[in-house]
Amino acid sequence: MAQIPTSPIAILREALHRVGPVFIPIVVLALPANLLPLAITNPFFKFLFSLVFGILVAPILGGASIVLADRALDSQTIDLSTALSMAWQRAGQLILASLLLGIILVPSFMLLLIPGIYLAIRLFAVQYETMLERRAASDALQASWDLTAGRWWEVFSRNF
Repeated sequence: MAQIPTSPIAILREALHRVGPVFIPIVVLALPANLLPLAITNPFFKFLFSLVFGILVAPILGGASIVLADRALDSQTIDLSTALSMAWQRAGQLILASLLLGIILVPSFMLLLIPGIYLAIRLFAVQYETMLERRAASDALQASWDLTAGRWWEVFSRNF
């Protein structure tokens, strides 16, 4: 049985060893969302870009990031184009899952912060379930809800 590292340096070294190969591709996937809004000066067009990008593009880029990270943690190799292709195949479900999350989470955060945090933790795995388990968006909502049942504090503390 492999020994689990206990020192922070050993843990960081192990994490970088596993995830290091996909660090640059994941950064590349994150760049459009961070750089393109800087080129838009008109507030209306910036808002419109953010809305369209957030609904149509971000879920696909997020799906590709999920695949890259999952494969890295399983010590498998995968390139950026393959991950994007896999996410593109699930684009409809990823976009629908993202929309459903928005419909659920935005009002809950607007009404009260605590219900929003509670629901966000219970539904944190929706995109993972949609991408990795190939579930339909509505099934992914239920799967995430079931996955976190009785584990809310554990999931919250690990995500916090």
